[in-house]
Amino acid sequence: KKNLEGCLESGRWLEVYTKPDKPDTFSVGRVLALDDTFALMGMVHPSGSYDGYGLILLDAIYRICWETRHIRRLEAYMEEAGSPLSFLTLPEEGETLVEKLLVLAGREGWITTLELHGSGYDDVEGFVEKIENGSAIMDQRTEYGSQDGRSVVQLEAVSHVFCDDDRQRRLRCLSHRFDRGERIE
Repeated sequence: KKNLEGCLESGRWLEVYTKPDKPDTFSVGRVLALDDTFALMGMVHPSGSYDGYGLILLDAIYRICWETRHIRRLEAYMEEAGSPLSFLTLPEEGETLVEKLLVLAGREGWITTLELHGSGYDDVEGFVEKIENGSAIMDQRTEYGSQDGRSVVQLEAVSHVFCDDDRQRRLRCLSHRFDRGERIE
């Protein structure tokens, strides 16, 4: 956590490794906030564009790197695009980073993916309807944007949250079409 606190202060881009069984797999982002359990990252796509938010369990992070060739390449892409990536400020509502990010995701209408109990899977995906009594109420969506029921998820079970990334923005588009009555399936 101390290393991440330094990165939060400096605003540097990081490679974050969380999958020991896939040591060549990592995400790139900037630390936006920390608490005792999670790091909130503003993510960057391999093309150098905005790629949403990732809330990562601190215990899952086993390696961070900065000033690598990969990051320098992404910074060149970002510089060439001419506008720095910016991320929204977390709302005051909520006591934990999980709650704050889910409130923001609900307010912005983002597709949100929850991993539960460190499963390594996208256990719940859809729109955050509301946060109450330590739970998130989700409007679940399929890969085609159609509704797949609703769920109530205990926030203490959440191990990772990802929202508004490139894939999720495409799913949001499909979901809006589905909600208007258009069929994609």
